[in-house]
Amino acid sequence: METGFQGAMHDYTLRQEIFSQVNKLIPIDSQFAAEYFAAALTEEKPQTNNRFQRRSVFYSGGSSRATREDDLFHELQEEASDQGLSLQHWSRFLDAFDRLPDGPPLSVGHGVHYDLSEFASKFWSSHPKPKNLQGIEKKIFKGFHWDNAIRALEGESESVRNTAYWLVWLNASNNWKIGNLGQDHLTWMESSKLAERDQVAYNCFSTLIAIRDWNGIKPESREKVRAAWSQALSNPAHTVRLRMELACTALTVEPRIAESPECITAITQLLEDYLAEERSLHATPIRKLFIGISKLSTPLPRERWNSLVEESSKAFLQLASRPNRNFSNDDKGEFARAIMLLCLKVESFSSAKNLLSLARESLRGDLELIVQLVAADQPALAKQLFTTAGNLYEKPADRQWNAELAATVDKLLPLVANEQERYRIHCVLASLPNGKGDVETTVTTRLVGLAKEFETKAPKTPQSRLQCLAALAKTSKTTPILKQEFQELSQRYLHTQTVQQSRMPGDISAENLQYIFRRYFWDTARAGDLTPLDRHIKAFAVSISTEEYAYQTEREAATVLRDIISSFCQGLEENPDTPLSPEVFEIAKGWYRAFAKVKAENSLVTIRAVAVPFNLHALGGKSEEFDKWVRTLPKDEQQPYLQQLKQPHKMATNWSTSSWWTKSASSDVRKFYFRKILDDHFASRTLFKGHLSTREVAREKTMTEKEEIEIFGNPPADHPQRNQFRFEMGIALARYRKGQQQNGITMLNETLQEMTEAGDPQEHFCRAELASIYGQRAKNLPQAIKLADQVDWDKVPKNRRDAIRKQIDEFRKKRQNAPKPKEEQPASNKK
Repeated sequence: METGFQGAMHDYTLRQEIFSQVNKLIPIDSQFAAEYFAAALTEEKPQTNNRFQRRSVFYSGGSSRATREDDLFHELQEEASDQGLSLQHWSRFLDAFDRLPDGPPLSVGHGVHYDLSEFASKFWSSHPKPKNLQGIEKKIFKGFHWDNAIRALEGESESVRNTAYWLVWLNASNNWKIGNLGQDHLTWMESSKLAERDQVAYNCFSTLIAIRDWNGIKPESREKVRAAWSQALSNPAHTVRLRMELACTALTVEPRIAESPECITAITQLLEDYLAEERSLHATPIRKLFIGISKLSTPLPRERWNSLVEESSKAFLQLASRPNRNFSNDDKGEFARAIMLLCLKVESFSSAKNLLSLARESLRGDLELIVQLVAADQPALAKQLFTTAGNLYEKPADRQWNAELAATVDKLLPLVANEQERYRIHCVLASLPNGKGDVETTVTTRLVGLAKEFETKAPKTPQSRLQCLAALAKTSKTTPILKQEFQELSQRYLHTQTVQQSRMPGDISAENLQYIFRRYFWDTARAGDLTPLDRHIKAFAVSISTEEYAYQTEREAATVLRDIISSFCQGLEENPDTPLSPEVFEIAKGWYRAFAKVKAENSLVTIRAVAVPFNLHALGGKSEEFDKWVRTLPKDEQQPYLQQLKQPHKMATNWSTSSWWTKSASSDVRKFYFRKILDDHFASRTLFKGHLSTREVAREKTMTEKEEIEIFGNPPADHPQRNQFRFEMGIALARYRKGQQQNGITMLNETLQEMTEAGDPQEHFCRAELASIYGQRAKNLPQAIKLADQVDWDKVPKNRRDAIRKQIDEFRKKRQNAPKPKEEQPASNKK
C-alpha cells in the first residue's frame, strides 16, 4: 500500500494474488482488508466522471456492471464465495468497504445475486434442519429456522446486521419459494415478538415476505411492511449502496410495495443521494427501478423528479454520444426507454425530446411509448417512433383495452399516413385483453372486424403481414375468415423447415409463427380436419431427424402433439353424432410411422408420438385395430409403442400441461375424453391395467377429483372393468382423500359384494384392502380381523400381500392386548 500496486490489477496472476490476500485478511481485520482492496482499485484514477461508465481495467463481457470497480469487486466476491468465506465475515467487509470516506463508489451490482445467494445458502446449510416444531413453525420453517440467523448475528454491530439482512438475504430471496404462506410468516413474526428481539431482522424479513407473496398478506400487514421498507430506504445510518440495493430488489420484484407517499419520498431522496455520489446509472437494476417507478400510481414530487430526470437524461446522452463496447444498441434502447417512461410520467417533454435525438432508432416501434406520447398530446414525438414495414411493433406488455385506450387509439391512427401500417398498429392494439370498467367492445368483436379488412388493408411485407395475423389469431372466430392465409403460410413454412432446414421463413418471428400455427391447428382439429396438421407433423419428424441441434423443434413438436387431442375432443364433444372420417385413422398411422425411427432428446415427443395416434383410434373405437397394425410393422418400428405399453397411463395423462385442458370450462371435454376411452374396452384395458392405475390420472391433474369420482367411481354397469375401477376409486377415497374415508369404505363394501356375486378373483384382494382400512380405527378392529379371516391370501398380489398381512398381525395383537370391559357391578354398590 505504501509503494503502490504498480499496475497489478491489470495482470490476471497478480490480481488473483491480491484477491487471495484480501480474502485472508477479511476474517482477521475486515477494516484493513477494505482499505487494502480500495487502494488497489483506486490507484488508477478514472479518466471520466461519466456516471454511466468509467474506464474499465478489463472487459468482463457483461454490460450490466458499468465501472471497472464494479467488475473487480464482483470478481473478488466470486472468489470469496468459492473460498468459503462466512456470511458474517463477508458482511463485515461489505459494510467496512461501503463506509470508506474515499473509497470507490460502487454501483448496484446486478449479476452478483448468485454469489450473495451462495453466502446465504452456505450459512443455512451449516445449521441443522429444524426438528420437532409445532404449530405454525412446523408449517413455515422447512429447511431452516430464522432464529438461527438472529443468534448467529447477535454479536455483530447494527450496521453489519443491516448489511447481512438487507444486502445479502434480500437478494437471496429471489430463489425462495414461500407459496401462499406469507401471512403465516408475518403472524409468526408478531407472535414471537421478532421486532422486539431484533428490529433489523424484522424489517428485512417482513419486506422479504411481502415481495414474495403480496397478494397473500393482509392490508394492515402491507402497511407495516411499507413503513419498515421506507424507513430502511431513508435511514442515514445505512450506506447509499445498501439503500439502493434494497430499493431495486424490492421494487422490481413487487412494485406495489412503493405505493405510498412515504415510500415515494424515501425513493426520491435515495436517488438524489445516489446521484450526488457520482455512482453509475449503467446497471440493469437501476433501469428496472426506473421502469417500476414509472408504473406507480402514487404521484411523484414533480419539481424534484424533473431535476432527477433531467440529470439522468444528461448522463445518458453523454454516454450514448460516444462509441463504447460496454454499451450496445440494446443497452442504449433499454436505458433510454426506462428514462423516457419517467420523463412521460413527470411530463418532462424537453428531456424526452433530447433522449429521442440519440436513441430514436433503439426505441422505434415501442407501442407503449407511442400510446403514452399520444395520450400526453405529443404527436410530433410519437411520430418519431413509428417504424417501417418489415420491422415489428413491440406490443405493450401490461396494457389492457379500456375506454381510455380506445380514445387514445382514435387519436393515434390518423397520425399514421400509410394505410397498411395504420392497419397493423390497429391489429396489435386491438388484440390486447379487455380491462375492467366500461368497455364497449370485446376482443373477438374487434378482431373479427379487422379480419374482414385483412385482404384489402394488410401489409404486403411478410414480417408486417405476419404480425397482423398473429394478433388476429388471438380468437378462433377469425380462422374461417383467414383460412386461406393460414394455409399459404403453412406451405411456405413447411418448405423452409423440410427443404431448407430453417426454423423460420426469412426473418419472421418464430414466436409469432408458432402461435399462428397452433391457433390454426387447434381450429382445424376441432373441426375434425387433420390434413393441415398431417403435413406439419411429418415435417417435424424430418427436421428432428436431420437437425444437429433440434431442441427448439422438439419443444414445438411436443406442444403441437399435446394440443391435438384436446382440440379434437372439443370438436367431438360439441358434435357427438358426427362419425370420425376413415382418413383420421390413416393420418394417425402415418404420424406414428413418421416418428417411429426418430431419436428425440425430448421424451415428451416420444411419448406423444405414440399417445396421439393411439388415442385418435380409441376415440373412434379402433384402438385394437391400431395395436394389431403396429405389430405387423418391422420390429424396430414396433418398439416405441411396445416400450410405451410399460407405462400405459402416460398415454392418457399427457394433456395435463395444456392450460386449456386444465381450465374449469374444459370439464365437459375432459369427461367426454375419458368416457370415450372407457367405451373402447381395448383402450380401457390397455391404459388402465394394474393396481391403482387410475390414480395416475388425478395425480397428473389430467382431471379433477370430482370428475375422477364421476367417471371411475360410477362406470357403466356392463363395463368389464367396473369392479376394478370402483375398487381403485374406493381405495383412493378411503386412504388419500381428506374427508372422503367413509365414502370410500362404502364404495369398497358395494364393490366387494358385486365381486362376490360375480365370482371375481379380485374379491380377496378387495377384502384384504378393506380389512387394512378398517383396522386403522380401534373400534373397527373386530370387523377388520373378521374380513382378514375370509381372505385367500394366495389370491392377493404379492406386492401388497406381505404388507397387509403384517398389518393384520398387528391388529390381532392390539385386539388381544386391549383392556377387557369391566363386569357390571350390583346396583347397591353404585354411587
